[in-house]
Amino acid sequence: MTASIVNENPTIIDAQTAFAQINIGDSWRMLRLGARNHAYSEANGYIQFDVKLTGMRRVVVKLNGKDYYDVEIGRLRKLNYIVLEQLRDIDAESLGRIIEEMAVRNS
Repeated sequence: MTASIVNENPTIIDAQTAFAQINIGDSWRMLRLGARNHAYSEANGYIQFDVKLTGMRRVVVKLNGKDYYDVEIGRLRKLNYIVLEQLRDIDAESLGRIIEEMAVRNS
């Protein structure tokens, strides 16, 4: 089982900037994904939200120490969070597209 990026070394993230960067090039992306339950931890350096395509999935975006983003998608099953996929070192311009591709692949 893959460990969540939430548990890795804390970094600092500006949640508002991270959410805005997800929509770069496509202002409808979050709406199309059915994004809800937005949350963030500035102290630990990540944002998270749930997407609903065919099933509910949780997306976690964490700023890593190299000024790139690490992204994971997982699911909650009986109060257990299971990581389905992780990608690392994603630049801000590709962030939204990659999240959308991951959501479709894992829905």
